[in-house]
Amino acid sequence: MIDKYSKFFSSEFGQLSTKAFLAIINKSLGILSTFFFNVYFTRVLGPKLIGRYFLIFAFISILSTIGKLGYDRTLLRFVSKYRELNSVASLLYFRHVSLKSVVGFTVFISMATFVFADFIAGNLFNDFTLGSDIRSFSIVILPLSLHQNFCEYLKGLGLIQIGLFLQSSVVSIVSVIGLFICTIFIESVSELTAIFSYSIAVIITLMIGFGLIENQLRKLTANIQEIDPIDKKTLGAELWANSKSVIWSTTFQQFILWLPTLLIGYYKSDTDVAEYEISRRCATLLSFFLMGFNAVFAPKISALVTRNEIQRVATLAKKVTLLIVVVTLPLAVLLFGYPELVLDLFGRSFSQSSVTIRIMIIGQLINVIAGPVGVILMMSGNEDSMKNSFFISFGFLASLSFLLIPTYGYIGGAIASSSALAIQNVAASLYLFRKLNIVTFPAFYVKR
Repeated sequence: MIDKYSKFFSSEFGQLSTKAFLAIINKSLGILSTFFFNVYFTRVLGPKLIGRYFLIFAFISILSTIGKLGYDRTLLRFVSKYRELNSVASLLYFRHVSLKSVVGFTVFISMATFVFADFIAGNLFNDFTLGSDIRSFSIVILPLSLHQNFCEYLKGLGLIQIGLFLQSSVVSIVSVIGLFICTIFIESVSELTAIFSYSIAVIITLMIGFGLIENQLRKLTANIQEIDPIDKKTLGAELWANSKSVIWSTTFQQFILWLPTLLIGYYKSDTDVAEYEISRRCATLLSFFLMGFNAVFAPKISALVTRNEIQRVATLAKKVTLLIVVVTLPLAVLLFGYPELVLDLFGRSFSQSSVTIRIMIIGQLINVIAGPVGVILMMSGNEDSMKNSFFISFGFLASLSFLLIPTYGYIGGAIASSSALAIQNVAASLYLFRKLNIVTFPAFYVKR
């Protein structure tokens, strides 16, 4: 029996599962911290003000994603690849060019957002009172963009757990601490209090991430006699070509995530935004097993594809998906049957969101059953296919959102969001089968 377990944990899938388990613990800490942040802030301010915070956060998240210029996922893939090839010069070049490009572009976005805050509030949100909130949150666009890039860079360097911890847990934990301190010293807290706490948390995490990257690169440089020469022009062109495709994918992904929130805010009320967002965030608890595996699986895929070992990718994908489905189903059944167990934590006013959370759970289950299809496409050089799946999904989302939200509010938003997530995963699965002949769902095996 001992030999059997030893054999499993020494196998490729066993090692991957162990790392994924640590990533899930790591991710769980971040999710629980964020969850506690949302619960605490909602109970302090109530549905209306938390709705305003979610609304501005949605807008800033889209801008920071555009500001990343697609370098986050590109860095994960390229840093993983060239670390495998022991090209330190390439790693240094990736850090330099991504930092320079993102800073210049994102500063422009931040300044434009600050200057036109009132115009954005009145025309995009149909609420001129949000202008001061937008101006306050505009300062976090640059650090948020760099923060995500640094975390993906750390994962590419092999520091997966550290990168994941900084990406989710540290920001949430510091935000909770900051919010708690603010409530002690400030008598009347508002959504600006949460904006301030979150902004400080991102800036602190950004500085930590930058220091860790510099330290790791110094270690790698110290272990070599001479830095290998590289063709910066060719490498830069390859990096930018990949990033351009990723920009569209990540932007569509953000619009898929946030479009219902923005439309609910425009057509309905801040309270409706809170009802939708709380339900969505509760349903997203189902995907943290998948996200944990993806964090570990992505660099592994990049390394396997570099060695042209596609069959091993297919085999691991089936095993990973089966394990994710098995561990997620009990939580899904519990949440679907008794959503009030979670919703009541936010206050009695959210008890009516049980229908909304059930609708979103269906979409999350399809996402889990599909497995790591998106990660495999992105890490195998098929970013265009992933972009197309997001484009198809966004088309369905936009159509359903404009059709349902004006009449049915956050319930219509839940239907649109859940349907779009299902369509996205179906499309990505079909592209993955077409491109690499890989089916992630373990019940199906395709002869090569």
